[in-house]
Amino acid sequence: MSKKSVIIIASSVIAVALIAGGFYYYVNYFTQPKLPIAEIPEVPTEDLKDPARIEKIVAFTVKSNSLTAEQIAGVQESFIKLTDFFRQHQGEIISYETLMRMAALKQAVGDYEGARDIYLYVYQLDPNGYLVQGNLAALDTYELHNYAEAEKFYHLAITKAESGNLLSYYQGLIEVYKTGFNDNEKAKAAIAEAIDRLPTSITMQITAAEFYKSIGDKKTAMKYYQNALAIDPTSEAAKVGLESLSK
Repeated sequence: MSKKSVIIIASSVIAVALIAGGFYYYVNYFTQPKLPIAEIPEVPTEDLKDPARIEKIVAFTVKSNSLTAEQIAGVQESFIKLTDFFRQHQGEIISYETLMRMAALKQAVGDYEGARDIYLYVYQLDPNGYLVQGNLAALDTYELHNYAEAEKFYHLAITKAESGNLLSYYQGLIEVYKTGFNDNEKAKAAIAEAIDRLPTSITMQITAAEFYKSIGDKKTAMKYYQNALAIDPTSEAAKVGLESLSK
């Protein structure tokens, strides 16, 4: 065989491989479910130093029945210390961390609406902060069940978050679609995007497997459990999950 013939054959093989690869990418990309584009949540416009708004933020109201008097006293003491700093720095970005801690303490005593008011105040201070966006989304999902707003905040946080927070944000968004909207197709789209962005996350693979298991798709669930084991062959969660599919 001449050198020219070898070159022609090699070129043909490469061309076929490129075409096949391109076709695979095309099919894989365009057949994967895509996440819808969510609305951007509105940024509050109220006066950051409005006295009534400030008093609402610093109010301490216990709404949980599961705390002891001692626990409540401890949370309240911590809260009051934080409010002193906030009052001195109303409307200033320096109060960001203080406000986030105040919101967490309100959540601890069951005042979820009060916590949301604080998070919205922080969101107004820093509309680009993905931590407060993610906290609002989680609060709206798991405590207030305000799924429409949760979807908006998760989408916004996901576009800005670092890898360490992406996992919980995608898990929350999947919960919004599955439980809040009863929309498995959107949940599948969120899973596909999360796997694409977090390909080495065992937890994300198991989250995907458990979702598909919950909707009766054992074949796809098995694939994700196996993916998790490929990443970490010692994963007990993946082994137990895979075994559960045979029962």
